[in-house]
Amino acid sequence: MICIAPDGTHPGAPVELVPTATDAIDTLYHRYGADAVRRCARRLGDHALAEDAVHEGFIQVLQRLRRGDEHLLADHPDHVVQRNARWAASRLMERDRSAGAKARMLGDDALRRDGDPWDLVETRLDVEAILSRLSDSQRRLLGMRYVQRLPDAVSAARLGMSVKAFRCRLDRALSAARQVALARPA
Repeated sequence: MICIAPDGTHPGAPVELVPTATDAIDTLYHRYGADAVRRCARRLGDHALAEDAVHEGFIQVLQRLRRGDEHLLADHPDHVVQRNARWAASRLMERDRSAGAKARMLGDDALRRDGDPWDLVETRLDVEAILSRLSDSQRRLLGMRYVQRLPDAVSAARLGMSVKAFRCRLDRALSAARQVALARPA
């Protein structure tokens, strides 16, 4: 049984007991979901991104409940929901910022063209020429992220480093690729 404390609006309300983690998440979502989305939307400025963040936050709560953290919701469940939504929103905002910066750096306009297929071949040849000027470790980092599309944690574990170190080295590899691209004659 999972114990869910009453929300702050009814201080005399009894503690609610639910049998499964899924029932607890359902109860929390109906109780706090709309308010969490409103708060996140104010912070992010985007309602759809706020919904994604809140859903990701609820998934994290569900995962903790399934791992046996049954006392997670015993005190202030609204704080747990809001905290996880804020963390998820921060991660989504960071992901959007880094994706936007990388798209600008790679020349987004050239990648969006739907015209001549030879343009894609030329772009591929340009990318291959840039990659050939990078070190093996830089190519390996870029390949794990953009070819294999591995999560940072998996890539870092395979290379025997922390996630922060992996991201730092990946940013350096991207910076080196940009310098090579800018140095090439047009």
